[in-house]
Amino acid sequence: MDLERAAEEEAEEEAEGMVPQFTGACLPWFPFQGEPGRSEATEVPQGGRAHRSTPPWLTPLGFILVTFNSGIALYRSQDDPWATYFVCFSYVTTLLLSYLHNKMERASHPTNSRRIRSVRASVWTLTALLAIMFSYKAAAVLPLPMAAVVWVMSAAAVVGVFFAFFSHY
Repeated sequence: MDLERAAEEEAEEEAEGMVPQFTGACLPWFPFQGEPGRSEATEVPQGGRAHRSTPPWLTPLGFILVTFNSGIALYRSQDDPWATYFVCFSYVTTLLLSYLHNKMERASHPTNSRRIRSVRASVWTLTALLAIMFSYKAAAVLPLPMAAVVWVMSAAAVVGVFFAFFSHY
C-alpha cells in the first residue's frame, strides 16, 4: 500500500515538473545544511539545483582573505619578478575559476548544453593550470622523491577532475 502511495506521489511530482533532490541535511557534521539528524528532500524545478543555505557573508570573506594573502605575497616578492608574476597570475586565475564555477553551478538549462560544456571545459582547464603551477612551485623546493609524489598527486587530481566533469555527462 505504501509503495502505491509513493508511486502516486512521485507521478504527481513529475507531472508538476518538480523532482525531489537530496540536500545533505542528514549530515550533522556538514555546516549550513539544515537540522542535524533530519533527512528530507527539497523540491526543485526539474533541471535546476537545490538552494544550499550558506551565509551570504561567506563568499566575500573568502575573497577578502585571498586578496589579503595575495597582497602579502606580492609585498614579500618585490625583489623577484617571477614570483610577482606567479602571485598575480594565480590570483587572477583563482578569481576567474570562482566566477566560472559559480556560473556553472547556477546554470538553469540542461547540463549537456553546448554553453555549459564550454564553461565546464574552462573550469577544468583553469583547475589543471592551477594544480600544475602550484606543483611546480612546491616541487622546486622539495627533494626528488617528494617532488615526484607532488607531481603524481597533481596528475591524479587533474585526471580525477577530468573524469568527474566529463565522464558522467
